[in-house]
Amino acid sequence: MFEPQDRSTPGEEEPGIREKLSEAISAAGDLLSTRVEIFGQEASKKAGHLARGLAGLAVALFLICLGILLFTALLVSLFTLLFGQLWAGILATLVLYGAGCAAAAAFGWKALTKVRPFEFPVTGAELARDWEAVTRAVQGEPDEIAMTEGAAPTGSLSRGPVVTSADDMEARFRAGSE
Repeated sequence: MFEPQDRSTPGEEEPGIREKLSEAISAAGDLLSTRVEIFGQEASKKAGHLARGLAGLAVALFLICLGILLFTALLVSLFTLLFGQLWAGILATLVLYGAGCAAAAAFGWKALTKVRPFEFPVTGAELARDWEAVTRAVQGEPDEIAMTEGAAPTGSLSRGPVVTSADDMEARFRAGSE
């Protein structure tokens, strides 16, 4: 009699939902740690711009205070001697302090415009790539198999070490940060 042929072999079963979920959680943890490192690098760059901007504004404030308290009388007296009139000495002093304050404020403002606190382009692009990879994995599409550098395919079935997509992303991050 005709018996149905068992096409499945014990070693080649597809992974169940638990295995897939475990792999997805593991990959998500790896990706999250990588994204946190990328975010940290971008945030530190923004912090540098912020520090330079605040330092410039602090210098502007310091110059205003010093100018008012310490040098005003001296400069007024020098300009009064130079121009021969008291009002001309006071006006020249005010113009000089205004120029110093404007230069320091312009430097600080220029540095602050580079901060852009809500823009993280590298992190956003990587998160978009991660989302695409997750949607492909959920839809059941096969992962791309990447070759490591230096491992060239030979004529046989052996293709060398296989790098998973999470390992590939980690390698790209490490290469970019060195």
